[in-house]
Amino acid sequence: MIHALGALYILNLYYIDKEIDLGTTNTPMQSFDARMGSRIFSATVADATVNVKMGADEFDDVFEKDFIEKSESAIYILRYKLKSWENIINAINSDNDKLRKELTESEAFKQYIVDHLNEFTEDNKNDLLSLVTRVFGNNYIREHGSLNGFARALMEGEKEVILNKKDEIYPKNSRIECVIMAGGQGTRIAGLFPDIPKPLVQIESIPVLEREISGLRKQGFKDIILTVSHMHEKIEEYFGDGKRLGVNIKYFVEDTPLGNAGALFKLRDKLSNPFLLLNSDAMFDVDFSRMLRFHKKHNAAVTLFTHPNSHPYDSGLIVAGSDGSVEHWLTKEDARPEYFKNRVNAGLHVIDPSVLDKAGIDPDTIGTTDAKTGKIIKVDLDRQILKPLCGTGIMFCYDSPEYVKDMGTPERYSQVCRDFESGTVAAKNLSKPQKAIFLDRDGTINKYVGFLREVDQFELLPDVAEAIKLINSSGYLAIVATNQPVIARGEVTTEQLTDIHNKMETELGKSGAYIDSLYYCPHHPHKGYAGEVEALKIDCDCRKPKPGMLLQASKDYNIDLNNSWMIGDGENDVKCGQNAGTHTALIGEEDYGQDLSCGSLLEAVKRILGLIDHRILRIPNHLQNTH
Repeated sequence: MIHALGALYILNLYYIDKEIDLGTTNTPMQSFDARMGSRIFSATVADATVNVKMGADEFDDVFEKDFIEKSESAIYILRYKLKSWENIINAINSDNDKLRKELTESEAFKQYIVDHLNEFTEDNKNDLLSLVTRVFGNNYIREHGSLNGFARALMEGEKEVILNKKDEIYPKNSRIECVIMAGGQGTRIAGLFPDIPKPLVQIESIPVLEREISGLRKQGFKDIILTVSHMHEKIEEYFGDGKRLGVNIKYFVEDTPLGNAGALFKLRDKLSNPFLLLNSDAMFDVDFSRMLRFHKKHNAAVTLFTHPNSHPYDSGLIVAGSDGSVEHWLTKEDARPEYFKNRVNAGLHVIDPSVLDKAGIDPDTIGTTDAKTGKIIKVDLDRQILKPLCGTGIMFCYDSPEYVKDMGTPERYSQVCRDFESGTVAAKNLSKPQKAIFLDRDGTINKYVGFLREVDQFELLPDVAEAIKLINSSGYLAIVATNQPVIARGEVTTEQLTDIHNKMETELGKSGAYIDSLYYCPHHPHKGYAGEVEALKIDCDCRKPKPGMLLQASKDYNIDLNNSWMIGDGENDVKCGQNAGTHTALIGEEDYGQDLSCGSLLEAVKRILGLIDHRILRIPNHLQNTH
């Protein structure tokens, strides 16, 4: 599978209303069900001895070290699947010494707690205090004078209390500066708001820049630098020093326009650690902790926030290698390949300040007049700082489906307002559980031609783009999960498969549709084919009907599988969805126990979204015989 599973332990969850008691199993690959509260999770465990005893208030299970530390599956079970801090507390307080020890010593588990502190309220404060005491120790409490003081600090968004002390992202006591470019004139939208600078344009009665700053504060980022120019007095008057919003704001005023990156060189002495560089002319709600972890994991000098959009044909494109390193940066004017991946730079960055030092730009000349041209010397971020890093292996793209939308035109501003009012903006943040519609490829998205080996054989089915556009606007993620044994059989190379998938994304993009992610299984269990790739001829966990691809997507994007769907045209697709715990829809008339049977992808999507009669044709298998 192209997104590697970190371990052999795969877990699924189903709703039930009936108590189930279990004994003990010592059989590898033995499936079992166990109940916690009102939910069931089913587990397939390889090469492990499992003793299960689980009730509404008990959790007793043996997990291997790799199970938790490498795959983080324990967190996945306890939180993503069971969705209850109470269950995590029960596990931490379990009588099972091994489970408790593994969880409390897991750095990944500690980081998970930090990333979800905003889910604690006054109502469950005691749970927070118990959890923090057990996992982080009493010293964290004492430094705030009391349990209440510690809880209050966390609930006020001060996650760096732990982030700095646990050295999870950057060295101890480091602070992440957020530089927000707020100096543009906003000429395209000025007709609607002629008397205020663009950062003060309101979304639901609150300026967009205030929403950005408040969102950063909630994630623990409190040191803000605003680079301002046009109508800067109004921005400074409104925000002041930032204390009203719980942050520290400093200003850099460009009396002479320096380009969108000139101010960074003037601020160089204030930037000692990797910093966030953001735009004030876009609405975004992003879990920056994830992005920073990605930046550190890849030892990047620059990380670009990238995403698909509905108009890649007239957008700048980012071309990256399999490791995410940026190889090419194609502007709208640049020649581009016939088929390309829909990956667009969204204007959010993590930048190591050393990049500025190596750019070959003299800071003293910025803002002065060029003797040859007579023009003010400015610095363009993309052209002079970022694009030269393509192919160096130090700039990476961070693909995310989270909400980032430019609001520079009246039409886009109106769309942002609608999205905010509907809750779409906040819901897309990956710190919140997502829902997805998983799509098979052959026979669901494109015409089935047997083993598709040539890019010219790929042809979208009618109305597929319309169906995926509906998914894009619904709040569901559109994720493709496809078996591609032609790789293992040696009939198609990974490069050729990439070309086929690029054609799919290009053709969808022409109609304003996009997929949020794609997973494929390159394996095949049977040997004996001429030219086969022996390393891929294995019985893997990702080949449908096994649920590995869906489980990995759930981990990558915080997907609630119980509120998600799998759509395909075959039995393996239905069984894969059932094994992962999703609802299922079949394009066809056969009976594999699916929840819906439809004639096309468009019909299936419309019924799932309630746009046409959504009748469940049968009771899902995992809900049958529970009474």
